[in-house]
Amino acid sequence: MSRSAFRAHSLVLRHVQVRRVEDITPRMRRITVGGEELGAFARDGMSFPAFAPPAFDDHVKLIFAPGGDIADALPRQNANGIDWLPSEHRVTRDYTPHHVDADVLEAQFDFVVHTDGQVANGPAEEWARAAVPGSDLWFVGPKASLVLPDDVAELILIGDETALPAITRFFDERPLDIPVHALITVATEAAIQAIVTRPGDSADFVVAQPGDAEALLAAAQKLTPGEGPVYVWAAAESRALLPVRRHAKREWAIPKSHMAITGYWHVREESDADAATAEEAAGPVATPITSPVPWLATRAALKLGLLTEVALEPAPRAALERRANVTAGQLDPLLAILVDCDILRVDADHYRAGAVGDALLDDEHAQEEFVGLYADQVVALGDLADGLGAGGTGWATRTGNTLRDTVTASSSEYAELVDEAEGLRFLMPALSRLPFWADRSRIALGGPSALVVADGLRIAEIAAELVVVEDPEPLRALREGWDSDDLAFADSWPADTPILLASALEHRTDAEVLAHLDDLRTVTDTVYLMESTELDGLNARAAEQALVTLGAIGVPPRNLADLGRLVAQAGWSVASTSPLGWGVECLELVPAERN
Repeated sequence: MSRSAFRAHSLVLRHVQVRRVEDITPRMRRITVGGEELGAFARDGMSFPAFAPPAFDDHVKLIFAPGGDIADALPRQNANGIDWLPSEHRVTRDYTPHHVDADVLEAQFDFVVHTDGQVANGPAEEWARAAVPGSDLWFVGPKASLVLPDDVAELILIGDETALPAITRFFDERPLDIPVHALITVATEAAIQAIVTRPGDSADFVVAQPGDAEALLAAAQKLTPGEGPVYVWAAAESRALLPVRRHAKREWAIPKSHMAITGYWHVREESDADAATAEEAAGPVATPITSPVPWLATRAALKLGLLTEVALEPAPRAALERRANVTAGQLDPLLAILVDCDILRVDADHYRAGAVGDALLDDEHAQEEFVGLYADQVVALGDLADGLGAGGTGWATRTGNTLRDTVTASSSEYAELVDEAEGLRFLMPALSRLPFWADRSRIALGGPSALVVADGLRIAEIAAELVVVEDPEPLRALREGWDSDDLAFADSWPADTPILLASALEHRTDAEVLAHLDDLRTVTDTVYLMESTELDGLNARAAEQALVTLGAIGVPPRNLADLGRLVAQAGWSVASTSPLGWGVECLELVPAERN
C-alpha cells in the first residue's frame, strides 16, 4: 500500500521553442511551446521518456539566467535524474502546464502579465513579455503528481490568477467525476476566464487585489462543503492562504490527508524590493548578523505552549503564566519580545496570535524550525567551538551523547529523521530503475529513509520481500510510520541478504559509520548506500545546514571521496556508483577482498 499523496517522476531537462503567443485576457498570456524534446528523445547517449504531466496541478521548473549564460544555469542531467550545481545567475520559477498535446509535441503555459506598469514582475514575466516564435525555453519536471484519496466525493478549488492554469485544466480534463466548486480571485473583471462546468459544479470569480487575504477568506467562507469526504485544494499568495488553511481545518474539519494548500508566490514588501534593487546595483553584500534572541524567544513560546494557549481565542496574561507554570510578571520580558516579532499581539492585557504566530500554528513544519531535533542541533552550535577543540562534536558537548545515541534511545527523536526523509521520495523512480533489485528474493532496508525506499520499490512493483531493520526504539518509529502489513520489521539483520542503507550514515560520526559498516561484513556481502554526496544548488540554506551537520557529527556533509575513504577503512570496496539526482548517489559495496 502506498503511503504517499504523490507519485514521483524522474526529472528530465527539456529544451523547447515558442510556437505561438496569445493574450487570452489583458492579464494572462498563453505561450505555446513545442519541440522534439516534448516527445521521447535521446541526449548524450541517454534516452528519456516523453513529457507527460498526469495531474491537473503538476508543475515544471522553468529556468532563466538573467544577465548570464543559460548554459551555466542548467542542471546536470543523469540517466535517472538531475543534479543542481551552484550557479551565480540561475533563477527558476514553477509553472503548471495548462494543456499538453502529445500528438503535435506542444505544451501551453499561462503567464500572469501585470498591466499596472511597464516593468516586468520577475524573470518569468520578463521572458513572457519578450517571447516570440522561436524563443528558447528550458524546463525540468514535473517532479511529482498529486494523488487524490480514493474516497473524495467533492472537490473545492480555491486560488488567485496564478492558480487559474491548474483550475481550468481540472475542469477541461475532468480526472474525477465528482462535484467541483471553484473560487478564484482576480485583479479585474477583465481577467475572468470562461470555465465549462457540469450540473452540480460552481465556478465563481471575485475581484480583489492580488494577495488580499481578507477577500480570499471572505469568499471561501461563503462555500458550504457537502457531507461526503471533501478535498480542499488551494493555491495563491502564501500569506493570503493562512486564513483559508485555518478555516478549512477548524470550521470545515478537513483532515490533513484531504487538503493541499500551496503558496504559489510571495508578496514582496516595498522596502524589500528597494533593498533588492540596491543590492543588485551594488553587488553582493554581507548577510547582517542579527540577534539570536527572537529565535530563542519563539522557541521558548512553542515549548511553553503559549501559542497553543491563544490558538482559539485571546488569553489574559494570567492564563499564559499558568500555562508556563511561572509567577506573575515572570514572563513579561519574553512576552515583550514575542509582541515585537508579531508572534503575539496584545489588546487590553489579552494576548492573541500575531501574523507570524498564526503561520506557526498552521504549519507544523514551520514549528520544527524552533523545536524538535533539528532545532536542538542548531542550539548545539553554541558548543561547536568547545566540541571541535576537544576532538568531539558540539552535540556531544551539550548532551553527553552522540546524535546517533540520542535517536537510538528515543523513537520520537528518530521519527523526526523519518519525517525529514520524505524529501527523498522524489528520487524513488531513479532508485527503483537500478538493476540491483530485479533478481532479489529479499532485501533488508535500514536508515531513516527505509520507509520511503520501501514505498518506492512497492510502487515500482519490485517483487522482493522487504525487511526493515533497526535498533528497538528507531524500529518502533518506523513501524508506526507504515500503515499496511506488506512490510516486515526486525531488530537484527537477516543473514545472506543484500542490505540497502538509506540516509543511515548522515546522523553518525565517522567512528560510528566505521563500526556500522564493519558489523555488516559479518552478515552480508552486498551493501547499497543511498547518501547525499553533493550540496543541492537550489537549496538556499545549504551552507547553514552544512554547519549544523558539522556541529552534530563533527564533520561537514560527506562527499563521495569521504564515503569512499570510510568504506575502504571498514573493509569494503565501491563496486559502482549511480547518481539518483539532487546530489544523492547509490553506492554498491562489496567486500574489499572480492573486488
